Amino acid sequence: MVPEASCPWTGNVDKELVCTHKHVDEEFVYKVNDLVYIDNIVEKDLILLLQNQSILAVMQYCPELEDHRESIYDCLRRSTSNKKSAKKMRRSGLHVVEVLGYNTYTAGDTEGKHYWLVQMARGTEWGVNGVGKVMIQISRKEDKSLFVSALYPKVGLSEA
Repeated sequence: MVPEASCPWTGNVDKELVCTHKHVDEEFVYKVNDLVYIDNIVEKDLILLLQNQSILAVMQYCPELEDHRESIYDCLRRSTSNKKSAKKMRRSGLHVVEVLGYNTYTAGDTEGKHYWLVQMARGTEWGVNGVGKVMIQISRKEDKSLFVSALYPKVGLSEA
């Protein structure tokens, strides 16, 4: 996925106006040949995919995600013994994010905490300038991945 701000504007421009993003005709363009859906998440495979492109992932959503800022998000399951907690758990579900990359936070922790860098459709107010951290499965110990599925395009060159 490419942010809209990175895409050059094309179209007709009045002679008095100067266009800073002129369209360049190219002989070849990239074309999406297929969309690949991954149902059984193996996070090592996602890391390999991220070497070439970002991917979309469907992840477990807990209400804490709405107010998430700088820490590494882990969707900790809460007790449903009181009515307020039970109501929060009913609102939990799934959410689509763009996975941009991954990293490891090592300050004060000998093992380090591995996390995905993700962006979701909440704008720059969420996370840090719109990018948050989601814990990778290996750092969640015995828990499974927060990602339940993923999607990415297979692209190739095509003549324009």
